[in-house]
Amino acid sequence: MSTYRATENYVYKTDECIGRGATGDVYKGVHKVTGEHCALKLCDSRFTQQLQREVEAMRQLQHPNITKFYQLEYDKESAKPILVMELCEKGNLLEVLREPSNAFGLPEEEYLRFFSHLVSGMKNLRQNGFSHRDIKPGNILVCIADDGSYVYKLSDFGTAKPLKDGDFFQFLVGTEEYLHPDIFKAAFIERHRPR
Repeated sequence: MSTYRATENYVYKTDECIGRGATGDVYKGVHKVTGEHCALKLCDSRFTQQLQREVEAMRQLQHPNITKFYQLEYDKESAKPILVMELCEKGNLLEVLREPSNAFGLPEEEYLRFFSHLVSGMKNLRQNGFSHRDIKPGNILVCIADDGSYVYKLSDFGTAKPLKDGDFFQFLVGTEEYLHPDIFKAAFIERHRPR
């Protein structure tokens, strides 16, 4: 059964969930005055540290290949924080790759566009001193440009971390199946190997 929920400036329906993540669910939202569509990430209040990291990262990272962050609002009923972001109509890269026309991967021209956009977004992250730490197809959103072409955008900055030259990672974060093989080996195989 669908239920309407609201923040100060947006409304959304509980049956229009367009994505699920470790720290919250994403809904299609509509601005109460302008009628513009957006993505509303309803955050689980247990993950306040990740929420703060995500808001900090998204405020600093303004780039065509990174999802736009508009503001932080709160659900009127539950008081849970909601990230208001641009809506990427095509969903995520994983959904695009599941389309029958992409059964054998993206066509070469589209792959080159995807790779160029991903590298551009990653350069912006690095120039602003951030490491994403969870890049995977589900965290690469796909928007449709005015000319009908796809624009690939990095999203989900809950594990992003400011990183200066000379800093080292002290904790393993991210999605296991997308870790670099050497990191996976060190963290899960060699660590548990009997000595």
